[in-house]
Amino acid sequence: DGLSREALLYIPSGNPGPRPLVIVLHGGSGSPAHMIKLTRGRWNVLADTHQFLVAYPAGYGRFWNDHRNDGRSEAHRKNIDDVGFLRALITHLDQKHGVDRRRIFVTGISNGGFMSLRVACEMSDLVRAVAAVTAQMPAGSLEKCRPARPVAVLFINGTEDPLVPYEGGVVKVFGRERGQILSTEESVEFWQQQNRCRSQTASRALPDADPADGSRVEEIDFD
Repeated sequence: DGLSREALLYIPSGNPGPRPLVIVLHGGSGSPAHMIKLTRGRWNVLADTHQFLVAYPAGYGRFWNDHRNDGRSEAHRKNIDDVGFLRALITHLDQKHGVDRRRIFVTGISNGGFMSLRVACEMSDLVRAVAAVTAQMPAGSLEKCRPARPVAVLFINGTEDPLVPYEGGVVKVFGRERGQILSTEESVEFWQQQNRCRSQTASRALPDADPADGSRVEEIDFD
């Protein structure tokens, strides 16, 4: 659309050739460099170990145009075509570096997590799986979400998140409303139906790696 868009790219050491691609989306007001710092550079370490490309794209005005009704975000107000941007980015990286188009993955946190869910809805022809951290399906988005094929989806949410309510409702950041969302359970149920999964197949409490942090993690699988 005549815009100049940017992304940071990490290329692992090793033999060149078509490699899997992981796209990592920053949160609202974030940046590619901030996302690398937030994840402590672990994506790059994993890329060296497992030989995949990592792309850290930049949102328009530091935000992504996910499916929320967020009038405070310029990306939303201008209806920026971020799906088109990510498609163009994948094409560019494939042409320049070689991408294994059977193994393209997208993940993100908060605004980037919401955007990864929009990717699952609209880019199922390219993306194999998404992981949404601190994000659920925006209210009113289900009728817009018609993936052409199943996409594996991982939700990583906190039951006491003060910004993105686990039970759904209004996202609030510094007291300002940033759109309405469905609950985590409703979001999981939607993708369970879209992917034709059976009922819950497994549930387990993960080991408490840090007893001092006052939290536990439960893993629930649908196959």
